[in-house]
Amino acid sequence: ITCLDIIADGSVQARADAAAAALRTGFNQVLRRHAVPGFAWGESSIFHLMLGHSCENQEADIRIPQGVAPEVLKSGITGALSSALHQGMLLQGVDLFHGGGLVSVTHSPDDVEKTIHALDITIGRMLQEALFDGE
Repeated sequence: ITCLDIIADGSVQARADAAAAALRTGFNQVLRRHAVPGFAWGESSIFHLMLGHSCENQEADIRIPQGVAPEVLKSGITGALSSALHQGMLLQGVDLFHGGGLVSVTHSPDDVEKTIHALDITIGRMLQEALFDGE
């Protein structure tokens, strides 16, 4: 009952949704700044990260990527990009769940910034290793 009382007014969900939107926006800024094919997308407090593909509506916060086959979105990041992303983010203290995840009320704005910074460092390393060549 206490849990239901806490979430009854929707403010907890709104805070998690806003944190995920900030994360998606920050991820997309990192990918554009590094000029690598990829995008972050999602709804509500959920985020997905795609590398090696571009979408037609590369915006700050993408809800539904356009121009990308559903099969590609469902398969997520694969191969060397997947391994390098996962390992690189772990080195920065972030464990992505198959290139995505969800944000909860316990995630602070500082956590969001640290995660965006972790992606920035990881993408930089992936570029140094020429993992996006041939994309």
